[in-house]
Amino acid sequence: YPENQPSKTITGTITNENKKPWYGAIILVKGTTIGTIADKSGNFSLNVPKNTEFLLFYADGMKTQEVKIGEQTRFTIALNKE
Repeated sequence: YPENQPSKTITGTITNENKKPWYGAIILVKGTTIGTIADKSGNFSLNVPKNTEFLLFYADGMKTQEVKIGEQTRFTIALNKE
């Protein structure tokens, strides 16, 4: 996205249903190619356009979750098996 567009940083942790960190989970801004991958502790940080409304969270064998951002900048997401 354009460098002059206002942005904000979204951070969080991805786990499985047993609260174990999910390494390699993918986090994307819905409708874009802006994204990142959770680290070995399940943590992520992503700089997104200020007007971003939804994030998508997914990983192999898990249900994709769509989350509305609103004013929130910190997320804890538990992925569930498909």
